[in-house]
Amino acid sequence: MNLTTLEISSIPSLTFVDDLAKQIDCQVEYVDNSYAKITINNEIGEGQVLCGLTSFSFLPNILPVAWVKWNMAAFQDIDVKCMPDQGDDYFRIVFFESDKNLETITATNSYDLINGICFCSSGMEHHIKYPAGAKGTSITITVAKEWVKGNCADQEDTLIEQLLNNPFPIVIHEVMNYAVNSIYKSLMDNKLEGIADKIKFNHQLSGLLFNVFEQLIKNRKSIPKVKVKVPDVELMRKAEAHLIQSVKNVPSIALLAASAAMSETKFKNLFKLLYGKSVYDYYLHHRMEYAREQILANKMNITEIGMSMGYKNLSHFSRIFKRHYGEFPSKYNTY
Repeated sequence: MNLTTLEISSIPSLTFVDDLAKQIDCQVEYVDNSYAKITINNEIGEGQVLCGLTSFSFLPNILPVAWVKWNMAAFQDIDVKCMPDQGDDYFRIVFFESDKNLETITATNSYDLINGICFCSSGMEHHIKYPAGAKGTSITITVAKEWVKGNCADQEDTLIEQLLNNPFPIVIHEVMNYAVNSIYKSLMDNKLEGIADKIKFNHQLSGLLFNVFEQLIKNRKSIPKVKVKVPDVELMRKAEAHLIQSVKNVPSIALLAASAAMSETKFKNLFKLLYGKSVYDYYLHHRMEYAREQILANKMNITEIGMSMGYKNLSHFSRIFKRHYGEFPSKYNTY
């Protein structure tokens, strides 16, 4: 099987796509001077690569944020190789999702994941390998450390301080939590076809950035020194899918731990490490997100939604909903 290696700059710009286009023998289309697009349809695969620069004018530090959006069906093995930046002045955050395991590789570790986040310094060489036949998407966001310092740093956020002050290149792997994954899917669905789409895209991009920093801060008190074993991550992913498949009844910890072939203690600790919440809090968050979506869909009234989720006491349902969203369900309802 052929392997195609694509080398890309650690600091994307609108011109970086020219180098990529030459490697895959495709043309670049510049759209309204706001982003560049490559359409791929050859022996390598088919799909699109979009690249742009965004400044969030509502933030104190408006240094531009670079983004690259991939949507690819690979016809042969593809190694997307992100070259290191000698200055190590940036953070690169790669969000990815695929119907087959993608191998993400750095100098310190590697993982085979269907979806995830790789947060690393621009001084770290990073690979994502798409196997032939895989259909995958990814978004890479590159932010200057000065941007993080100006917009995210807080005296109480010791993890951010460590990220900014660590003298060595950093790499952290995470599984996308529910909030991050929801924004990611919205960004991938955005076609960027008009001014409204572009405004929405910038808003979603800022939301994705702040949610991933929030996830990192909640999940980690320090930069990890011990990596999670790949088989454990896969088992946890399957257990998480089992956990959220029902909005009526939460599976027991014993059942979930057994499905992951772990002790209950190990399962609970690893779940919180990967998803940023306890098992019950994660399930409850997912359950309330489901309730909110049903309310906004306006196909059932509040009573019907509560009953469909297994709540016999609708006052209890309303109190939990308000705890999550600051308002009672009736505030969302148009019945």
